[in-house]
Amino acid sequence: MTATAQLGSNVAPLPPRGLRIGFFLMFLVPSLIATWYVLAVPLWGLATSHQWEQIECEVLQSTTQTSRGTDGKTTSPTLKITYRYEYAGRIHVVDDIDFFGGFAVREAVILDFLDRFPTNIHRPCFVNPSDPTQCVLDRDFRAAYLLGLIPLFFCLVLCGALRHILWPPAEPAPVASSGVTTLAPLLSPRQRVAVAFFVSAFILGIMAAVSGAGALLGFPLIFATLAGIGWVGYQLLALANPVPHITVSTTSVALGDRFELTWRIDGNTRRLRNLRISLECDEFITTTTKGSRRTRVERRVTVPIHGDTIALTGTATVQIPDDAPTSYRSSNHHQLWSLRFRGDIPRWPDLSEQYEITVLSAAPQS
Repeated sequence: MTATAQLGSNVAPLPPRGLRIGFFLMFLVPSLIATWYVLAVPLWGLATSHQWEQIECEVLQSTTQTSRGTDGKTTSPTLKITYRYEYAGRIHVVDDIDFFGGFAVREAVILDFLDRFPTNIHRPCFVNPSDPTQCVLDRDFRAAYLLGLIPLFFCLVLCGALRHILWPPAEPAPVASSGVTTLAPLLSPRQRVAVAFFVSAFILGIMAAVSGAGALLGFPLIFATLAGIGWVGYQLLALANPVPHITVSTTSVALGDRFELTWRIDGNTRRLRNLRISLECDEFITTTTKGSRRTRVERRVTVPIHGDTIALTGTATVQIPDDAPTSYRSSNHHQLWSLRFRGDIPRWPDLSEQYEITVLSAAPQS
């Protein structure tokens, strides 16, 4: 009797549901607070300040304050402008430059503010008639306001993770198996979300650190944030895609031999326009030139299994070509055989899943 194998059955169980919820809430709460104060409040101030009254104010002090980092060497200048104005018979002294706290890392922005608002000069300012203690010197939009997209990015990702913990997708019906192996994808949809999140967070963290050192701020960081939000959002949408369930008679097959493939597509299959199944061999070659590593990918073999029609369930007998390369893996050379399931979904991330198969050399003839 052939034993039944379940790939990934030895994976450690997930932590308790309450622990996972608490873990994500620990990061979500500060992210929401940061989004409120760094994005929502400044943008609301920009939107409503055009109804504020313009009056004259006197600049009392206009300078920069320098603070040293933990290493004692790195310095980051902070803009400090104090001004006085009179409104409704009362005198107010404030230091609100704009709705972002005068945050300006680039030296050009700091010099621009110092040039526009020097000490002992009268300049127009904008006061809120509903609350005369609220006043700003500048109510124009700046790229720095979009830095609030960074905590918003984390909020969206963490909310998506909590959604799938609180309302997990329905478990698929068990696949009856006898002498077959149920395949798991090389990278599951949830793993792709995690990869997109951590890669984007790593890149944004580096760029934010560089910005904090005064070397970068503005559109590169904003573009990276928007790209990260788009990448993670795309992978989150893909979580709602139809889910293939694949069984094969064996996961290791020799050149020239055959194996049996059975599939079933569950989930929201009504949006699926077609289904293409193939067995493919990709070669990955990594080279190092002048300290730079490059990986070249080449498709070596394609074995069509199913065409463009929609077949939510099906079986097929797949034969490995006699002259095809075998599976191989080393530090700089990798030949990967995999079953590929692809399907087009209009106005949505397409279905694309990959399942590894091991191809061995043919047994020698006796």
